[in-house]
Amino acid sequence: MSVLVYVALGLSLVAMVLTLLRLASPRGWLRPAMVVTVAAMLVVLVTILLWQGVAMGALSLVSVHGVLLALAGVLALVVLLGTVRRWGPGTEAFLVPLVVVLVTAAALVPGRAASLPAEVPYGRTLAHVAAMTGALVSLAFGGVCGLMYLVQENRLRRGSIGRWNRQLPDLERLERYNRRAVIVGFALLTAGITVGGAMMISLRDSLQYGWRDPKIVATLAVWAICGGLVFVAVRPRYRGRPVALLTIAAVLLVAVMPVVAGLVWPTWHMFSAGGGAGQ
Repeated sequence: MSVLVYVALGLSLVAMVLTLLRLASPRGWLRPAMVVTVAAMLVVLVTILLWQGVAMGALSLVSVHGVLLALAGVLALVVLLGTVRRWGPGTEAFLVPLVVVLVTAAALVPGRAASLPAEVPYGRTLAHVAAMTGALVSLAFGGVCGLMYLVQENRLRRGSIGRWNRQLPDLERLERYNRRAVIVGFALLTAGITVGGAMMISLRDSLQYGWRDPKIVATLAVWAICGGLVFVAVRPRYRGRPVALLTIAAVLLVAVMPVVAGLVWPTWHMFSAGGGAGQ
């Protein structure tokens, strides 16, 4: 199955090359080639997850490897939809590198499911991880939209009107995508924390970690930051550049805080960097 991971990585690199070619010299055959490549990559990623699920007797989404592949798959789906809807290679230039990074990371992580204690309900664990994964995807997409907003705004402010501007969505659409992604991400993050918190309360006597675990503390801090971001995003006076900057900062915090917390403070959460319980 590791061979298919490398096949997905190869297809993501091909997609990156096609994106660069479309940016440099848009030709009629490049868009269909991009659609076929990304669709094939998406099929491979879904096949890996399903195959591992059958082999392990449980969906591999409850492993770090599975989460990385799921993140890459959802972003690949966004790229595919964007290519079909003619968003332009400018959008792909921001999204495809993320897919490449995620698939590369998945190739470096062992493809095995997390070992859940017998008393931990698998269904609720899967719902928890799925909600948190969806939150990460939504926030990452919002961060990409925020970055595109800043690039587009800067070029328009300088009066640099060219092909690049036409290959990115307009500022109004980017702002709308950014705002919606932040709201959806916060909602999914809230759902994931709620399910996880309910499990912790019901299993407090059997779990090796509690509310003071660094991953839990970091996640709650991220939730508070995202809540503040939603509050700012829905206020008309702060829309545009401020929300774009805050979204990018929030995404970086989402990616960095749990990892840093786990490195400086011992953790027993199942997705710990140091291989705590469940790894």
